[in-house]
Amino acid sequence: MSVKRERILVELRRIHSENRLGLLQPAEVVQAAKPNSSPLHCKFEWNNGKAGHQYRLWQARELISVYVTVINRQSVPQYVSFRADRIGKGGGYRDMPTVLKSAELRKRMLAEAIDDLKTVEQRYIMLRDLVTSIKRIRVKFERVVSGKGKKKRA
Repeated sequence: MSVKRERILVELRRIHSENRLGLLQPAEVVQAAKPNSSPLHCKFEWNNGKAGHQYRLWQARELISVYVTVINRQSVPQYVSFRADRIGKGGGYRDMPTVLKSAELRKRMLAEAIDDLKTVEQRYIMLRDLVTSIKRIRVKFERVVSGKGKKKRA
């Protein structure tokens, strides 16, 4: 771990240790980051104009995420964002019914689901029973994506 990352972790641990609820709370992290001398300071946008714009983008993402559509009598998100779509300037969202009608986009969505399962496996690696179950699900998904498993439509 780099010296800079280590200093940030030490500061986060300090803030956490001083919290009477035993939590690391974002508001306290921001407060501790305000001084220029704080190792956290460089991790924040302090220009209120830029920060305001970034916050409004976050609000737009939250707004987009709450809308659902009904497909096969199930409520599903109206829009989905693929990682590749978030690489370009501004990112973007795709219409879920359109994604589900496209074999290529469905395959991309399944591939991202597999990546998400791998992330969950790593996050909860200390919970062996859970990770074993997730791994079984992931392997089934991988078979579907590779064409080696039976595809079932919901």
